[in-house]
Amino acid sequence: MAERHEKGSQKTAVVIGAHPDDSEVAAAGLMYKLARNDEYYLVSVICTDGEKSNGNADIHYRIDEAKRAADMMGVDEIHFLHFPDTKLHGVACELKDEIDKIITEKNPYMLITHSKDDKHQDHRTVAKVLSISAKRVPNLFRYNSPSISTQFTPNFFVSLTQNELEEKIHLLEECFRTQVDKPYGLDMDEIRQESILYAKKYCRVNGGNPGTLIYACEPLYAERIIQNWMEWLK
Repeated sequence: MAERHEKGSQKTAVVIGAHPDDSEVAAAGLMYKLARNDEYYLVSVICTDGEKSNGNADIHYRIDEAKRAADMMGVDEIHFLHFPDTKLHGVACELKDEIDKIITEKNPYMLITHSKDDKHQDHRTVAKVLSISAKRVPNLFRYNSPSISTQFTPNFFVSLTQNELEEKIHLLEECFRTQVDKPYGLDMDEIRQESILYAKKYCRVNGGNPGTLIYACEPLYAERIIQNWMEWLK
């Protein structure tokens, strides 16, 4: 289990996913980086229990998977909202109220969540709710997912070394067995190759093979970036 931070003067980063594994599939590399940075306090919020795609008789199994992943990455806090899987559009007002409470309490400096260009109804609902609830969060990022539409146009890229990419793949394989083993489940080769392709298309300069520092990347859409000017000097 990775080391966790005690909340102090760090900046808070909140990652919000509709289901267990959404945020990890899209942004585990970024979550690892935030968890290992002493300047950040990392909070994960999961809106449903993912019960519609459990693949296990234990209804809490996917919650346990998400907890194992949080432990492995070193997430400082994890919150489960327990709304109905695939039905978030019917409880959008209640979902907004719960997310509003978390944002008010945590006062995040950075928020990472679903794209509005996603084709999954739960993902779109979370994205729409955050368009309102996160309006005062300085830095708002939308992530890629297996159900993203072709309209997703990333403009911000988190670089991953080969070791960091393999660490992410290992996390997904170890912690989310219900999603790896089911028909049409998570495809590690697809995730790996897409990450490398994004690096080739957007992160390299002047062609050639990817370097050791930018072997792969996680694409994000930066809806808003407002940083203290001193950060640009680092």
